[in-house]
Amino acid sequence: AETSASDKLERIQVKARAQAENDGVQVVTAVLAGSSAADMIKYVKSEKIKLLVLGDTGHSSLLGALLGNTADKIVRSAP
Repeated sequence: AETSASDKLERIQVKARAQAENDGVQVVTAVLAGSSAADMIKYVKSEKIKLLVLGDTGHSSLLGALLGNTADKIVRSAP
């Protein structure tokens, strides 16, 4: 059977969560709807999140080519 992208993502998240928790890191996962960069920045600030891990795609600038457009916007807005 063919594996969907969401199934692959779920497997990656489960593995990453287990590794982080084994190292004593508290893990929170969230699915946000809306303007991804703006909503993530607002969520990270309101929840006082110290580390954000996200994937990357896109090529809006040199930094964007390395990080992805959404990640680029988040990095530029980080405290």
